[in-house]
Amino acid sequence: MAVAIQPPRLRWFGCLGDAMRILAKDLLGTVKLLGQVPEPLQEGLAWVACAGSVKAVGTTAAATPHLALSMATLSFDPVAWGALGIMLASSAIIAQRAEKYEQEDRQVARSASNVLLTSGVAQLCVCVVEAGYQMQPLALSLHISSPFLAARFLQDLLILPMWLRGIGAASLQPTVADRASKLSALGVICQTGAAIWADNFMVVGALLAPATLCISASSFQVLQRFKALPARRSEELQLSGILLSLYMLFSGFLEVLGISHAASEPQMLAEYAVLDVMAKVTSCFLLTKSLGTPSHRPGSEAALRQSEDRSSWGALRNALEEADRLRALEGDSPG
Repeated sequence: MAVAIQPPRLRWFGCLGDAMRILAKDLLGTVKLLGQVPEPLQEGLAWVACAGSVKAVGTTAAATPHLALSMATLSFDPVAWGALGIMLASSAIIAQRAEKYEQEDRQVARSASNVLLTSGVAQLCVCVVEAGYQMQPLALSLHISSPFLAARFLQDLLILPMWLRGIGAASLQPTVADRASKLSALGVICQTGAAIWADNFMVVGALLAPATLCISASSFQVLQRFKALPARRSEELQLSGILLSLYMLFSGFLEVLGISHAASEPQMLAEYAVLDVMAKVTSCFLLTKSLGTPSHRPGSEAALRQSEDRSSWGALRNALEEADRLRALEGDSPG
């Protein structure tokens, strides 16, 4: 009787749990890894992380809960500074890990680190401008309906191509990554225009329609076209692509909430900060984990060195055993 062999199903909840466990383990090792970062960069990251933590703790006590669309929203200040510290620390961890890989895999890990670094710098700019210049006067002076929301989508013009190229390089499908990058760039440009002219509903409708189509098409490319190599950890690479796709879709959904005035701009920016931590940080860590450990990849320099070391150690051990055996034979021979 012929039995149909079904491909193994991806265990979504189990893999997501593993992803959170990996992320927690990496975050616990932040202090150890940051100790190897050059001292000027280490001091700068420590200052930003401490400032963000103090700012978050100080403002959380004064934060008041809000309710929008039957969901509890978050105060912008502590969430934004907390996300800033997490993204910068995660970028430093992945950058340190990238040096352990070979050239091709090092580029993939560096792209993941650059995604988080760019997001952290953009988040820092938003926090500084929000603290020194209120949103409403800025909107009136620039004649932009949602200036911070427009700036939010402008940073995606830099982040999404890097993110997509990293996943495309990991799956060895750069053509698919280029196609998805072009679609996402066109969609983000339309989203930026909709945020700028949010008060004109006809313009918003004309821009959101192609934006939704382009983002959906790019998300489809990520979900359906990227295929992992058998030698790599396919589940982790697939989950990284799923998180990227969800980020693009939820980003457009939050923009619709803001344009329709269902949520205030500070609430949206807080939700974007949460989305950054949940999608970007986790996806970038999974992307580097899909490369595997350098010493465990067949054919890698580290694996060859490890194999040579084992061979040298085995030869030395055999030589010592042979010398002991000869000495034993000489001792047993008659004088």
